Amino acid sequence: MKLIAIFLLITLSSIVNANFDDAYGHLKQKEYIKALNKFKPLAEQGHVPSQMNLGWMHHKGLGVEQNYKTAIKWYEMAANQDNEDAQHTLGNLYRNGEGKKDAVTKDLNKAMYYYKKASDNGFPYSTFTIGVMYEKGEGVNKSIKNATKWFKKTYEHDSVKKKILGLWDSFRITFLLDNYKDIHYKYRLLAHKSLELTRVEL
Repeated sequence: MKLIAIFLLITLSSIVNANFDDAYGHLKQKEYIKALNKFKPLAEQGHVPSQMNLGWMHHKGLGVEQNYKTAIKWYEMAANQDNEDAQHTLGNLYRNGEGKKDAVTKDLNKAMYYYKKASDNGFPYSTFTIGVMYEKGEGVNKSIKNATKWFKKTYEHDSVKKKILGLWDSFRITFLLDNYKDIHYKYRLLAHKSLELTRVEL
């Protein structure tokens, strides 16, 4: 029975992946209506990448009238399944506010909430953004100490540091760590440079 259950699970997963690939192919070809029709049933079944793409299509008005409320609904469904891309996207929406007549009302508390969720799930761009918000006092009390903590955390994130050591020679990193007395500036520069060099892969 266990083998049958495993076989059925693998078969179902293969079908879902094939349908997603088909939907994504339509999206890349700008066949938006076909993509929407393929993504929606998958998204309704809880398929996170489909939820993200459906949210994006409503966000940007691809094949459908632009609708931030619907976009947020799909992003939130993905975010609730701990998808860091969705969490970061929601953070950006609430940090900046988007659309005519405040379609998405700026809410820095919600922005910080989603950035922290994404950071906890290992998304270094969110970690860096939290540092910037503390640096500027966006929705929080301005704190260079807290900003420095989040910039340092960005640089020391495993997915960043392993890549940066291969992309940016260790001599320059050591120089910064040893010679910049301004800890805040040092870690802000390291974090920013790290993300700049690794942004294609993150």
